[in-house]
Amino acid sequence: MLDTAKNWLELARTERNPEIILTSLFNLENILYKQKLDFNDVGTSIDEIKRLKTKAYKKECCYYAILLKKTNNKEVLKRFEVFRRKSNLSYKETGISQLDFRIKKLKAKFF
Repeated sequence: MLDTAKNWLELARTERNPEIILTSLFNLENILYKQKLDFNDVGTSIDEIKRLKTKAYKKECCYYAILLKKTNNKEVLKRFEVFRRKSNLSYKETGISQLDFRIKKLKAKFF
């Protein structure tokens, strides 16, 4: 199991796809929990795990920011906001102002 945990960690470190990064970290944390292992046992720290998650959340947020510029879809709005909060990005950092976001949210609600 320790080798499997290390493989999940390595995948999370090298992968570019945010969904795969998050899935890898989820699987890693499950193995560590079930086997009563520590992050140090697989050669990482809680800080690295947080950095990897934040990186994935930022990538997801940027993806939904691009979609948001093209649509007023409620699901896109919701996912953008979830990942923006998780990655601790400001609206300005995403390239979408808070006012634009609110306008899109209103349009999605009524149209």
